[in-house]
Amino acid sequence: MGNISVLDYSEGKKIIDRIVDQNLIPTGELRPVKGTPMDFTEPTPIGARINADYEQLRFGRGYDHNFVLDGKGSDPVLAARVKESTSGRVLEVYTTEPGLQFYSGNFLDGLSTELIMKIWWLGRDLNTITTPPL
Repeated sequence: MGNISVLDYSEGKKIIDRIVDQNLIPTGELRPVKGTPMDFTEPTPIGARINADYEQLRFGRGYDHNFVLDGKGSDPVLAARVKESTSGRVLEVYTTEPGLQFYSGNFLDGLSTELIMKIWWLGRDLNTITTPPL
């Protein structure tokens, strides 16, 4: 892939993944991301582990997950940063909310992975949300 986008979130804070079932409905289970393909606590190319043999990635056909951020405050904090390698464009998401939804364009059927990633750069889905209580 020509253009590589790198995602990292919450500057190394503890991040928890809300586990989903095969229909992408949250089960209520929470799982630390450390050491899994969902771990972006260090800058990592988005596509580096998207095809990993990991149940949550198989269910979502890529990333389509709500991540519980470490802490919630009244002042916005950096929740995620995406950097595109060729142009150097950077997208930073700040929030006071405890959740971050990350969607990698997995259901844009019939398009090549490279084209999906280009479209995704234009319309990425990194939403901060109020999540159900832990």
